[in-house]
Amino acid sequence: MKVIAIRNSGTDRPPYVAEVGLTKDLRAFASRADVIVDTLPLTPDTKGLFDKGFFDAAKRGALFINVGRGGTVVTADLIAALKDGRVGGAGLDVTDPEPLPADHPLWQAPNVIITPHVSAALEGNEEPRWLLARENLRRYVAGDKLLSEVDVERLLSVEPDDPARRPHLRIPARAFAARGAGAGCDFAPRRPRIRR
Repeated sequence: MKVIAIRNSGTDRPPYVAEVGLTKDLRAFASRADVIVDTLPLTPDTKGLFDKGFFDAAKRGALFINVGRGGTVVTADLIAALKDGRVGGAGLDVTDPEPLPADHPLWQAPNVIITPHVSAALEGNEEPRWLLARENLRRYVAGDKLLSEVDVERLLSVEPDDPARRPHLRIPARAFAARGAGAGCDFAPRRPRIRR
């Protein structure tokens, strides 16, 4: 399997990724992909990104998987692409709207699998998450850039006052108003001590 990817922040790549492009390359990369996986957060830049134009540009018959945010996809355009074969099938852990109404056409689509927004759940080995948390703690103490850092301001800029549009944030937006060591929480933690 050859993995190609799009990043917003540069073209550095891990060894298992053959090629990384920038956002401007999204449709060109989609035209080459047999499986397209949407892991995007919902921001003003990503809202409705996967639309008719995207599905027209994608490789005919490609599979589309969304484990990011439902609002990144124009659902009506996805349904049309599924019906006419531009998209061969879809695996949707998130949808727009979410939850889907009982009579929504996606429930009846023979080439769609819908899961109940559980893609982040891990069964068994949680070691990768702990390794990331440990490395980020080490970087934080050293004053280095964190891995997998979330741009909270961009995330909340979609519809920050509507909790229904940000169900993935279980803490109030006001908690993100803090800056510095306490950012993202209602308290300012003491600097942790790491034993080496």
